[in-house]
Amino acid sequence: LRFTCTHDPCDASGEDRVTIKTISKNSYENGVVVVKCRCEQLHLIADNLGWFGGGKTNIEDILHQRGDSVHKSGYWTDGRDIFEVGS
Repeated sequence: LRFTCTHDPCDASGEDRVTIKTISKNSYENGVVVVKCRCEQLHLIADNLGWFGGGKTNIEDILHQRGDSVHKSGYWTDGRDIFEVGS
């Protein structure tokens, strides 16, 4: 997963706001994924269990609801899963 932190108090700029994490396909599609960026902010990537209210959601749904476009530029592989979402 590659994403850019847009949290206002984050003092990083440009590419320093970009975080890259490896997540599993199973967790993204069936579980909960929360990642910590460089500014130590926690970001909800997927909640398929409804733990954070509002039922099932993922970063694609969240960005779509905000009116942001989502561009998938990654892929799933056997063994080590890789997924990238960019807006």
